Amino acid sequence: MMVKKLMPVIVLTVICLVATATLVGTYGLTKPVIEKNNALRADRARVEVLEISGNQGFESYSYDEIKKMAKGKLTEGTVEVYVAKNNLGMVITTEDRGFGGSLLVMTGIDKKGRIRGVKVLDHNETPGLGTKAMTKEFFSQYLFKDKIDNSVEASDDIRVDGITGATVTSEAVYRAVVKALTVYELIGGIQD
Repeated sequence: MMVKKLMPVIVLTVICLVATATLVGTYGLTKPVIEKNNALRADRARVEVLEISGNQGFESYSYDEIKKMAKGKLTEGTVEVYVAKNNLGMVITTEDRGFGGSLLVMTGIDKKGRIRGVKVLDHNETPGLGTKAMTKEFFSQYLFKDKIDNSVEASDDIRVDGITGATVTSEAVYRAVVKALTVYELIGGIQD
């Protein structure tokens, strides 16, 4: 009688253990592939925002190395810094708060300190509204600028237009790009 009552519990426990083992095994097999694909996607994005031909890859810097190069004055929201191995530019990823949460923005800056490209890597903005501030047309207004007034918001900067209906998102992109330029200056640009 006791065995009859425990049998469903035992069967359910065995099923759960088998399912868990299968999931762990699948995760173990797919994790390296996912990491490799994410690294390739990030490299492609770096090449895209730097828009410099002849690139032979990037060298990454740890947060501590970046902070040391910036003499301890690193801008809050700095995520990562990559320098093109051919020293033609730097790609800085920064973070700011948009309408839907955190916005991760990659900015490519050439060795003269000019913006070569901007790309939003991750966001939770409203499709159709906030995503209007993530188009090539919107990003094109940043191209070849080497200074953006970080004492004002995008809506007050006569050189950068915000997007109606996506004001919070366009302001977040603006602040993230300003942060990237600030980090570039703090680091001292590209060292030959």
